[in-house]
Amino acid sequence: MDKTVIRSFAMDARRLLISGGELRAYELGLTGVERSLSLRPEEEQQLAGLKEELSRRSLSSLIEEAAYTWLNRLSALRFMECSGYLPSRIRVFSDSSGAFKPELLTEALGAELPGLDRERVLELLEEQDNEGLYRYLLLTQCRALSGALPGIFSKGGHWTELLLPGGLLRPEGIIGQLVTRIPEEDWREQVQIVGWLYQFYNAEPKERVFADLKRNVKISAESIPAATQLFTPDWIARYLVDNTLGRLWQETSGERLRGLEFFAEGQGESSPRIRPEEIRLIDPCMGSGHILVYAFDVLMEIYTSQGWPERDAARSILQNNLFGLDIDRRACQLAYFALMMKLRQYDRRALSGNIQPNIASFADAQTLAEESLPPALSRLAQQLSQGRVCGSLLEVSLPAGAEEELESCPEELREAAQSMVMIGKILGRRYHAVVTNPPYMGSAGMAPELLSFVKKRFPDYRSDLFSAFVVRCTELAEPEGFLGFLTPYVWMFIQSYEKLRRLICEKKTVETLIQFEYSAFEEATVPICAFILRNCKRPRKGVFLRLTDFRGGMEVQRQRALAALADPDCPYRYETGTDSFSLIPGMPIAYWVGEEVFRAFAEDPSLGSFIDARVGMVTGDNSRFLRLWSEVALPDIERRAAPGSDPMERKWYPLQKGGDFRRWYGNLSYVVNWENDGFELKNDNFMGSRVRSHNYNGSQQFKEGITWNSITSAKFSCRYVPEGCTFDAAGPLCEVLDPEKLHYILAFLSSRPAAYLLDLINPTLNFPPGYLEELPLRFGEEEQVSRLAQECVSLSRQDWDSFETSMDFQKHPLI
Repeated sequence: MDKTVIRSFAMDARRLLISGGELRAYELGLTGVERSLSLRPEEEQQLAGLKEELSRRSLSSLIEEAAYTWLNRLSALRFMECSGYLPSRIRVFSDSSGAFKPELLTEALGAELPGLDRERVLELLEEQDNEGLYRYLLLTQCRALSGALPGIFSKGGHWTELLLPGGLLRPEGIIGQLVTRIPEEDWREQVQIVGWLYQFYNAEPKERVFADLKRNVKISAESIPAATQLFTPDWIARYLVDNTLGRLWQETSGERLRGLEFFAEGQGESSPRIRPEEIRLIDPCMGSGHILVYAFDVLMEIYTSQGWPERDAARSILQNNLFGLDIDRRACQLAYFALMMKLRQYDRRALSGNIQPNIASFADAQTLAEESLPPALSRLAQQLSQGRVCGSLLEVSLPAGAEEELESCPEELREAAQSMVMIGKILGRRYHAVVTNPPYMGSAGMAPELLSFVKKRFPDYRSDLFSAFVVRCTELAEPEGFLGFLTPYVWMFIQSYEKLRRLICEKKTVETLIQFEYSAFEEATVPICAFILRNCKRPRKGVFLRLTDFRGGMEVQRQRALAALADPDCPYRYETGTDSFSLIPGMPIAYWVGEEVFRAFAEDPSLGSFIDARVGMVTGDNSRFLRLWSEVALPDIERRAAPGSDPMERKWYPLQKGGDFRRWYGNLSYVVNWENDGFELKNDNFMGSRVRSHNYNGSQQFKEGITWNSITSAKFSCRYVPEGCTFDAAGPLCEVLDPEKLHYILAFLSSRPAAYLLDLINPTLNFPPGYLEELPLRFGEEEQVSRLAQECVSLSRQDWDSFETSMDFQKHPLI
């Protein structure tokens, strides 16, 4: 499957469907011009329904809804025709050779489609209106499937039919491109293709959301799906399910399933026996259902290993084992379709309409919050009133009698009420396995409603939406159940996620974890990890795979993961217990380190005992207060300022401001306006009523010390700072409390052990002072090390001063 082709088509399909819908709206007279289309009586009713919707919503939102609805339907039809699943056995888009020549059109009179009006077909044939005939046949085919697949096809009469674009038989039209651009083999039995299409369809809306975030526009309820949905790569879905559902079955039955390619053998144990039909697995952020689809395959192997016929097993899986929720209605439609196609794979009578998956969308349920409903349903609707924003984070209990009240619910509200009851039942249960790729959204991007909820409900885990979901999923799992996640790996190291680490390491068990290379996941801009938890504490070692050194996309990561899972002696495979992590400050998930490192953190004093490291100032307006030293007159630069000295008359003072990777000495390129102790910067520097500058660190000004780049894409590097310099946020200052130890500590921070330890507690591009203070420091051969460090500083200083970019430049060394 070539995802580049699929992405290109999906983005073009979005434009074709929306522009086609806009043209239809124009022809229907919805844009203020006279209507140019003649409509049949049924279409007039559809137009009345469309106008009623238009009284409540914008035309652009209706066109958007129609566009994604038709993408879902057309994708579903294409999958079914390529897989041979259409009940009529007549191809809708192509002929038997795969060419864009719809059999449905050439066999119009002989087509066995429920609801087909043959007189209408004859009328259109006589008029030689192939376009009109094909449109009618396509709509009839969609209506015919509504009984079997009501989650994606409608019975007819819905206003979305009016906004299906014209030109359906043109090669450059939406259907022509669907057939010719994506190879037919990509559709056969690969239902996950509809999920990829949907994700790429959302690429442009997602770009707009992140562009708005840069302008401090929060992510609205309508934009959350586009901003957060990421299709889980196939092999990662397998890893997550193999090590939750597969591990559950191995522990309860004592049998290893044959198809578990990504199973991590560890310290297993036996658990009470469980029957296949009793297993419950949920994906509470299911998207288009990729995880559920693979779980279906694993469950099928479980059932058949116990002697179940495939047809009976498939039906039981949908009825008893798989559950899913999402805030996005359109993604829920695709998950519904994907699961129904898995059922059809094993059951030719699956499309009879008597079996439906246990999945639901919060978007459907939330529409009832303001409706007049029977008492129990009304109480349930109030519980779900924030569903479209908070989704499965909500705690919901199904009120007594709510299911019985469905019969008395108004007919036009019944479908949404059924979804609401389904959500109540799903969230009211516990699950043997909870497997998901939760949404990633930092608190800075959350709209007020969501941020308020997360702060109140998950106060210790509010840094990002995914961390709140990890905690919520532990509540959905059985006390000894399994949890599988694909998340950013920032939670493993960053200070703001320390409470999440403590919850995981102190109250749960890490069964296995894969840490991926920083940019391996092409679909996201964050480094990720996949991991499996047991929802209780067990004294055992987990299996960890460290793929951070293997550059390349997910295919490279897959190959490396398979090699490590197959070989217990693989050098990047580790088996570690989580109790040791607490010995390291901040409790990072440092699974790859040896016992000597843990002992150093436990026994050696911390660097914070010997230094006072500070973040530097923020001027608030660098273009006004900062200059390169060569941009000002040398007599105006004060280079002899001493710590604690009175304000001097000169205007400019040397400033440490990070810079390029450089060790020992240098990067003294800038000066800052610090005249009269920074009076202008501190007092004439407003943004509204607030002074922009802050964090002056007056007691540290002009001290001798050590500086480093607080943010760097290269390795950590630090430098000696002579007296007379001030510093800013990009170049913090570390004062050494005992000056005799300054060069020893500089040598330590420039050493490989320090680089290793820093990467251990903070494998990011940001180096705030707190991380330096947490490093363990061991003294030895202090005099010799200090002398060598002084020599390094001297050599680096000579090198820096050999160029005209240095304030101390005298002449080029070759002269």
